[in-house]
Amino acid sequence: MLISNVINWKDVTNQSNAWDTLIWMGGMYSLADNLAKLEFFDSFANNVGGALEGVSWVPALILLVLIYVFSTYAFASGTAHILAMYPIMLGLAIGLGAPPYLASLVLAFSSAIFQSMTHYSSGPAAVFYAGGFVEQKTWWKLGLQLVCLYLIVFGLVGSLWWKVLGLW
Repeated sequence: MLISNVINWKDVTNQSNAWDTLIWMGGMYSLADNLAKLEFFDSFANNVGGALEGVSWVPALILLVLIYVFSTYAFASGTAHILAMYPIMLGLAIGLGAPPYLASLVLAFSSAIFQSMTHYSSGPAAVFYAGGFVEQKTWWKLGLQLVCLYLIVFGLVGSLWWKVLGLW
């Protein structure tokens, strides 16, 4: 767009929110990459698994879902979060006795829930934030409220429905 003069360099540099988002996301991607190289996620899985040892699979799965959903604050994107945490949480859930099909579905649906939680948790969120449509404070406040609502609705209604379907 710069080469064809659709926009000029001043247009690019005036988008401070977009640059701010890109810089923060770059730093967070680097942090996540370094944590993986330092085997942080393996250590995390061992610690969480050890703490939940002996706990029945239902409360263990609930705790794992809560950890999974709220750990999104520590990741630069939903994709990075899912790639790093989904296999760990699924392995822990199955290891603690949760039915594999149920555990995989619960975690998969939880992956969709946290996509609106922060201004950097999904591609569209970053675009809306960078465009200045929603302030960060408002985004985080509404994101937290919606995630809590989703967890309550899906946790109660969804788990009862899955019981009727025979998934657990």
